[in-house]
Amino acid sequence: RRIADLAADSGIFHMTWMRGTMIAKGECKMVWSDGTEQELASPNSDELWDWMTRLIVDYAKISVEHPALIGVFLDYENYSPESRGNCYDLSFDDKIMGEFAEAIGQQLPELPFAERSRWLRENHLLDAFGDFQINGWRERCRALRQAVDAINPTFQFCVYPAPGTLLMTEAAFLEWGTEAAPVIWADPSIYGRPAGLVPHREALETNRDILLNNMEVARSKGVPFMYAGGLDPVVRGADPEFSGRNAAMSSCVTDGYWIFYEGPTYETTHPEYFRWFGRANRQIVRGTECRWAFRQRETVDPG
Repeated sequence: RRIADLAADSGIFHMTWMRGTMIAKGECKMVWSDGTEQELASPNSDELWDWMTRLIVDYAKISVEHPALIGVFLDYENYSPESRGNCYDLSFDDKIMGEFAEAIGQQLPELPFAERSRWLRENHLLDAFGDFQINGWRERCRALRQAVDAINPTFQFCVYPAPGTLLMTEAAFLEWGTEAAPVIWADPSIYGRPAGLVPHREALETNRDILLNNMEVARSKGVPFMYAGGLDPVVRGADPEFSGRNAAMSSCVTDGYWIFYEGPTYETTHPEYFRWFGRANRQIVRGTECRWAFRQRETVDPG
């Protein structure tokens, strides 16, 4: 509430950031296809979905009284030990294996984690197992969207990192986007320059192609969405002018841009970054972002 009110006082909107994962307190943990078990709650655990639903529904309630709060930003990057990728892919935990066995009316052997994916594949059950698990995710995502809609139908979900994991592309994006509240895809693929220090113009052109290709995944889902390329000043090669022009370039081919703002300090490079973001924003408002993004550099290119 306090942050939403601060945003309102400044004439801007706010999305609450939260993890899309949690450390499991119960026994239902994420099990990857190679058998690795992480400390994270499985995407099939009631614990994870009860926690997410409770928080997000509360945020939706706050948004009714504090309309500067417009949604939630869900971070599915996997920071936990033994990571095998961002969250979530299929899990091979005991809970989902038991539920699948019951659904197909077949008793499955008691297998170590590391043998489950291979056994399902060799017995021609892996595709059915995947469909069963994804359908469960979709039901949970749909229930959460319905609970939010009952409170504030314009409340938006923003999901990172896009184009995304199996949970996102096959469940969350399909169920969380509506005409009143398009789901937002937060793409980190253009944080800086490809390969670190590709020359300025070549880097912008490559980043544009990356966004155009990634957006095809979003379009293929046939649901309302917004797409935004992400910037990160701490990434090598993301100097102030490049970041500003990268922001304009992203806005030229997507619905805008977002910033993981780390690196600059108020005493050093912060003013310069915001001078270039400000210039980019003015070009975006004028509708000249494409021309401006690819103009000749004005400062020395560190690349």
